Amino acid sequence: MYMYLVDQIKPETTTLINCDNIPCPLIFKPVCGSDGENYSNACVLGAENCRRGPDDKIFIEHEGFCSPGQPETTTTVRSFST
Repeated sequence: MYMYLVDQIKPETTTLINCDNIPCPLIFKPVCGSDGENYSNACVLGAENCRRGPDDKIFIEHEGFCSPGQPETTTTVRSFST
């Protein structure tokens, strides 16, 4: 389980976020990440960024699935229980 410190409005205030429990909606609107991997929606890609940390960010290349010629073509779908 990874935790990530996020600065709030006041610089002296920080909050721990559990990157494995980010409540992403179960809406299937795929996006292609700059790592060549498909994500089920932009929130799931954002949760992956949280797990990776600030030095290894990925970005949305475009909406929809990645082209077959890109390195990875799997779909990352994460579900969380509350």
